[in-house]
Amino acid sequence: MGLMLQNLIALHQGNRLYFSQPPSDEFAKLYRPEEHGQIINFWRCWKHFLIIHVFVKQEKMDPERAGLVC
Repeated sequence: MGLMLQNLIALHQGNRLYFSQPPSDEFAKLYRPEEHGQIINFWRCWKHFLIIHVFVKQEKMDPERAGLVC
């Protein structure tokens, strides 16, 4: 669990939520900042989701926390 929290902190520090520039030349040709707004770093968001999902899944696996008393 501590390692997962460290991963969340490292993701927050090392990966910005928004890109300052389009990530590829092909995308840069299509991107219009005034119409599209900021570019979200979905890779960062996806990694956060996966790590947080582990916590939720672990809680659901615990019968007492999930409300499944045997």
